[in-house]
Amino acid sequence: MQKETYADAFTKGGPWVFCILEKDQKTFSYFRRFAQCFETGASCLEVDNTIQAEEMAAHLAANNLSPGDTAAKLDWVARNGHSFRNYLNTIKLVYVLCKATGKDPLLLDEEAFTTLEDRVNGLRDCLTTMYE
Repeated sequence: MQKETYADAFTKGGPWVFCILEKDQKTFSYFRRFAQCFETGASCLEVDNTIQAEEMAAHLAANNLSPGDTAAKLDWVARNGHSFRNYLNTIKLVYVLCKATGKDPLLLDEEAFTTLEDRVNGLRDCLTTMYE
C-alpha cells in the first residue's frame, strides 16, 4: 500500500480525520506550537485558526493574490480546509502519543518527534478507519 503524504492529503482530502505526516521543519514547528498550547492551557482553537490563517496567507502571497481577496480565501478553504484540519489533527495525535509515552512534549527535539511521527504514520491502517 502506497503511503499518502501530507501533500497528497492536502490536495485531495478524504473522509478520514488523519493523514500521513511528512518529516519537515514546518510540521515540527506546528507540533511545538500545539505542545506549548496544551501544556499551558491556552486556546487550541486559537492556535488552529492562526496556523490555518498563516497557511492561507502564504498561499495567497505565493499566487500573487490580494490578502483581501475574499473569493480566493473561500476557494482555499473549500479546496484545502478539510485536509489541512486533518493534518493538524494528526500533529495533535503525535502530541497524545508523546504524553502517553511519558515524554515531556516541551523538551522533545526534532529527532524524537520524528520517531513519534513514524509511529503515528505506521498506524495508517487504523487511522483510515476513523471518519467524520
